[in-house]
Amino acid sequence: MKIQTFKTDGISYKEPSTIWDINKEDLIKIQYFENMFEFSDDHTGIMLLQNVNDTEFKLVMDYINLIKNDKCDKCDKCDNSINEYIEDLNDVELLYFIKISDFFLIDDLLKILKKEFFRRLEDNKINL
Repeated sequence: MKIQTFKTDGISYKEPSTIWDINKEDLIKIQYFENMFEFSDDHTGIMLLQNVNDTEFKLVMDYINLIKNDKCDKCDKCDNSINEYIEDLNDVELLYFIKISDFFLIDDLLKILKKEFFRRLEDNKINL
């Protein structure tokens, strides 16, 4: 499945940019895409995500890969790798990730991201 995102100047989405090649089965695990596939018939071409920029979708791809590569159910290793990834994000990436996880209805991820955002706020570590 091919998805195309947009370049942005931070305010508006200027022009189509990166084309991502991703397995449909990986996308279906995200509520937004599951709903979209359920209510739409045509997924043969490139799906254009007009309100998603390259940085946001790269974060989603990283999240999908973290989940896919950490398949354990018997420990908290999966959560730790996601937490470590999130802790390493800069503040702008964190805000993008919060936005896109909300937009794509990734509720569990959104909770983790908001927790990190508020932790940074409490520690006066937000530098935008």
